[in-house]
Formats: sequence, C-alpha cells, structure tokens
Amino acid sequence: MPPLNDPDRPNDHTDYDRRRRVNIVVGVGLCVLLFIFIWAVQALEENERLQRCLATGRRDCVKIDDRGREGPLEPTLPR
Repeated sequence: MPPLNDPDRPNDHTDYDRRRRVNIVVGVGLCVLLFIFIWAVQALEENERLQRCLATGRRDCVKIDDRGREGPLEPTLPR
C-alpha cells in the first residue's frame, strides 16, 4: 500500500458523513419494514384463527374485554 502522502495515490473523495447518515436511514427503514411485516403476519394469523373458529359454528371466538365495566351497561339517552 502506498504511503498516504504519495502523489501517485488516487485521492479519496468519499463523503463518510453522508454515507453514515444514509446507512442510519436505511437501517431505520429496514427496522420499520420488519416491524410492519411482523405485525401483518400476526394480523393474518389472528384472522385465520377467527375464521376457523367461526367455520366450526362456535360463538365464543372473540374475547370481549370488560375489565372497565362495573355493572350491566345502561343505555345513555340524549338530553
């Protein structure tokens, strides 16, 4: 390898700051795409599970969250 101050050595005009920024943006973009892909696969699996459950004729396929409820629901009438 020629010495750094050799005039015959080609100049290195690489912009390392720009490359670092581009690599960070690409890395973040890939992480976002991975998150979206995992979320989509899980949503499709849940939908498939629900369809299989409903196809068997069951009625308790979806769990209803009622933790915030204290008693029976009362209709609210507009005033």
